[in-house]
Amino acid sequence: MICESKNINKNPRYKIIKYKNEFLMVDVTSSWIFFFIPMLNWGVPKKYAKISQSEFEELNTFTPKNSSSAGWIAGGGSVLLAVLTRKYIQLLNIQVNQIAVNILC
Repeated sequence: MICESKNINKNPRYKIIKYKNEFLMVDVTSSWIFFFIPMLNWGVPKKYAKISQSEFEELNTFTPKNSSSAGWIAGGGSVLLAVLTRKYIQLLNIQVNQIAVNILC
């Protein structure tokens, strides 16, 4: 094998290439257009930087965050509420006269 390619955890933009005991950090997507047309990566020269092994080990370790599930609970609760109240929604259809609308607005 000529070289080894490794991904940096939680960072898809950069890749680490180990070549002859050197670590090279390559900027894979230097522009936003590479996300939409990834075949352009094959023909465009890449920028890279040499890093030491200790820097590589520091990059490769990450601390996981305590992700709260409040967003998932709120989203699931709102979908559940919409499903459960679907058959009662016609009760909220109220006729309003023009004067009341003008007063409220």
